[in-house]
Amino acid sequence: MKGKQKVKTIFFTLLVCIIAFQISGAQIQIPGNTEVIPDIFNIQNKPQKDHSSNIKSSGHYSSTDWRNIIDSTWGPGLPTSEKLKIFDTFWNRIDSSFACFHDLTVNWDSLKQVYRPEIEAGVSRGRFAGIMSRLSIALKESHTYAMDYGVYSTPRYPGIPFMNIGGWGENQYFGAGLTPLSDSSLLVYNVIPNHPLGLQRGDIILGYDGIPWKVLVYQLLDIEFPLSNGWRCSPATFTHSILMSAGRNWHLFDTIDIVKYGTGTTVHLPTSLLSGLNTSLFCTEQMDIAGVPKPNYNSGQYVSYGIIQGTNTGYIYCWQWSGNAGQQFFRLFRL
Repeated sequence: MKGKQKVKTIFFTLLVCIIAFQISGAQIQIPGNTEVIPDIFNIQNKPQKDHSSNIKSSGHYSSTDWRNIIDSTWGPGLPTSEKLKIFDTFWNRIDSSFACFHDLTVNWDSLKQVYRPEIEAGVSRGRFAGIMSRLSIALKESHTYAMDYGVYSTPRYPGIPFMNIGGWGENQYFGAGLTPLSDSSLLVYNVIPNHPLGLQRGDIILGYDGIPWKVLVYQLLDIEFPLSNGWRCSPATFTHSILMSAGRNWHLFDTIDIVKYGTGTTVHLPTSLLSGLNTSLFCTEQMDIAGVPKPNYNSGQYVSYGIIQGTNTGYIYCWQWSGNAGQQFFRLFRL
């Protein structure tokens, strides 16, 4: 009898990464619908601006500081008429077709009354991206969002006014995976070798510039930065998602506050040590399972399996259901 046939129990560990609605830098497209507005942001053939000179000056920025920087970083963007077209397309489609308003505390009409006149009066590209992020985050549904990918893809130089939410997937600009502890500080559970900050597993991230992240993160949300998608469903899930994003927002601050594993000492290191870091570290908040390899996500492998060492128990990782993940998963049960 094959070893695979001896498996008594299979545990499914799922990290499902499916995007169901997006406004990208090239088009709006709703899956299952033929409506496509080609090149809606009109940036496909335009060279990206070099933001490397946008280095943050020393000091803790106020909300007014950040809003001015949001306006100046990406310039005016599309004409107001095009911004209104994008806003209306997203708002109207959600208003007519969104299936998750039940038990959702949001006044969708009010958001339109607040933000559409502001857009009509004229806003920068960065501010418009922030407004669309505000609409998206109000829906509390991870697969439904609007995003300007030209803004999203801007490298995270110090002072770039973009806020990341979540910490699952690639953490190339920080090089470490964080998970919240009971006091809302962040445990380092995965880290690249020779990390620029000297991070190691077991270190704890407290916050930045002497302020706890659990305080800073809500101040940042109030500024209405352009946002990455992140996971946002129940209140607990959203809280978890914004807490674990601490490391991915180092570019907004001068120093990072770390409790070192083993010694318990707190160090305050310059975030500038992370400038230029662009590595590969796929984070899932999952510990290594002896005898079970994790998928090689960046090579297109989304499903892996094995027998837990010293047991007769099978374990399956499935990190995605789109692409060829279903075929990989199906082949597993034919072995």
